[in-house]
Amino acid sequence: MKMTNKYFRAIKISFTDWNKPEFPAGWSVLGKVTLISISVFVAIVVAPLVNNKFEQEARRSAFYTSTINALNNDTKELIAKFNLLHEKTLDADKKNEIFLNIKTDISKLQWRSVEFSLIYQREIDPYVARYQASLEGMDSYLDAADDGNQVKPDPIIEEFGLSSARLLEFLARKAGVQDF
Repeated sequence: MKMTNKYFRAIKISFTDWNKPEFPAGWSVLGKVTLISISVFVAIVVAPLVNNKFEQEARRSAFYTSTINALNNDTKELIAKFNLLHEKTLDADKKNEIFLNIKTDISKLQWRSVEFSLIYQREIDPYVARYQASLEGMDSYLDAADDGNQVKPDPIIEEFGLSSARLLEFLARKAGVQDF
């Protein structure tokens, strides 16, 4: 029992006051050197690792956010051009220009969907497949309209909008963004 009290007393002294004469000077120096060593280790090794992790997360989040915004804006533009194509007041030259712009936008969005497949791999495949199918539907509609066939565009635009929304929702979940 006497031995145990001696150890508890030493521990109590070590945590309360290192300057008391009962506490050996070597322990005080050793404790201070240990604390300084731990502080230096944390500052040199641990802090940069934590900081690097936060920077990677910030870059990843910025990439997702920019991807979401770009896809959202391109989708809105394509739908607006698609609707503009059906205006009765447009002359033939303007319609042809809009037609070519839509074809270019569809190609750009198809390539972007290929990029999504490469970046996000298998987990995005169902969303990309539906998105690409809706783009193909728009492209086929334009080809049919160019040949003079009249098909109602509403279901095609609706499917494109739904597939775009699903893809945007997936990207927002990946980014941890609730409102975009």
